[in-house]
Amino acid sequence: MRDKRSQTKREFLARTGASAYEESLNTIIDRILDDNCEIACYPLKKSSYCRQDLVDHSIPDHIVIGFACPPKEPLHWIWTILHEFGHHLSGKPTRDEAVSVPRERLAWAKAEEELQRYPDLLAHQADFHALRDFLITDYIEKLGDKEPS
Repeated sequence: MRDKRSQTKREFLARTGASAYEESLNTIIDRILDDNCEIACYPLKKSSYCRQDLVDHSIPDHIVIGFACPPKEPLHWIWTILHEFGHHLSGKPTRDEAVSVPRERLAWAKAEEELQRYPDLLAHQADFHALRDFLITDYIEKLGDKEPS
């Protein structure tokens, strides 16, 4: 188990290019894995998401980080990981709320709570906010800003 964990950390460090934040990235991965959630790199996937079983809640969540479309900044990988972890920390959604702007806002709020644990990352909170705001605007354009029914 520890070898797989170490391998996961090495792979994320190599793919994100965030070596300046290695300690924080490793701690984030540890927190994810210790919280009954899985995480893995997917080099050919364009998007990232947290796969949550809506029927069998005993199945662990799985964070998928797609690396096919690199962001402008290495920190954006970390913000994405925190956001997807925020989905896990938000609990299992209902079918109606699984894909909704309120659910995305909640995941970003949980991600920001998690961000508070890392002083080196917190120094870049303005960048976190800029990405969050950009993506929330994008969610609203795609989904509308309606509450789930």
